[in-house]
Amino acid sequence: MGLMFVAPTIVEGNPTAKLDKNEIDRMNTSWENAIIVYVVGQNPTMTAMLGFIKAQWGLKSEPGVYKHDEGYFVVKMNSKEERNSVVYAGPHLFFGKPMIVKKWIATFDFHNEILKVVPIWVRLPNLSLNCWSENSLSRIGSLLGVPVYADECTTKTLRISFARIPVEIDVTKEILYEIAIEDPTGATFKQKVVYDWLPEFCKKCQVIGHNCEANTKAPAKWLKKWVPKKKIETVISKEQIPEEAQITLDEIEETNGDISHIVAPSMVVDACLGGGPAIVVETDMVNTPAVTPDHVPRMTEEEEPWKIVTRKSKGKHVAFHKNGTVNFSQLDSAKAWGARGPNPYLS
Repeated sequence: MGLMFVAPTIVEGNPTAKLDKNEIDRMNTSWENAIIVYVVGQNPTMTAMLGFIKAQWGLKSEPGVYKHDEGYFVVKMNSKEERNSVVYAGPHLFFGKPMIVKKWIATFDFHNEILKVVPIWVRLPNLSLNCWSENSLSRIGSLLGVPVYADECTTKTLRISFARIPVEIDVTKEILYEIAIEDPTGATFKQKVVYDWLPEFCKKCQVIGHNCEANTKAPAKWLKKWVPKKKIETVISKEQIPEEAQITLDEIEETNGDISHIVAPSMVVDACLGGGPAIVVETDMVNTPAVTPDHVPRMTEEEEPWKIVTRKSKGKHVAFHKNGTVNFSQLDSAKAWGARGPNPYLS
């Protein structure tokens, strides 16, 4: 469209652009079927909004959709009927997020119309049926804000448990949950107010959709603390060892060290060096020769028995006896006193 120079009008000494009323009325008529759409807490893309409108609103003709940098959409319908069918069908949800849908007006201001004054569906439970007229509902809704209309069930009295109307409410002010109503006789009664949805309003940012004060509290953090492992010592007394497992020194001397004929008893051993609980094992599972205490006469290097040793690691077993001597049976009589020569793993 071609533009031209139009001389400005001087108003109170300032040059002012004076608009033509006929042109403004013509443009208002072209946008009178438009609606404003804003998704609270989310900024959908144009593709996502087009897909939502096509799938959810079921319009006969495709509307014009325009996105503003402030985050709202202007949806231009092709008829007044299509506009009303969408506006009166609320409340709307955009994939679980609340959606504000309201008629476009010539004086629309995003910050005042959307971020502060929000159309909210209000329920009036147990409202007397003689208060369901257009005039009465308008007076009751005006206590909360600017009532817009009544839903179909309220208009046609298809549901009598509560009246339901959308009201444009200034969320920056106090939200009322109970209002006072006076009937023509002068009697006053309290009416409960239930909101289908209330947006979060941030007093710091003066916008809806979040609350900075609610997010100031830091979440609790888990602190890791190293606790030293307690050592549990297992003490085994002589009374805890079965009598058949107690082999005296006299029995060893009588057999000249040959104890292979003695039946293998069960022994109580410590589970690990770290102090695990005591367990009972069968000694025939161990092929380690006997260990003799210091008071037993020392034998030659070739005849000296092997001693039980373990590495200091988790899971290794240590067998012991109160008097310091532990004898195992089921040894090869021909090699009763072990291999000859030093062994680095024995002490």
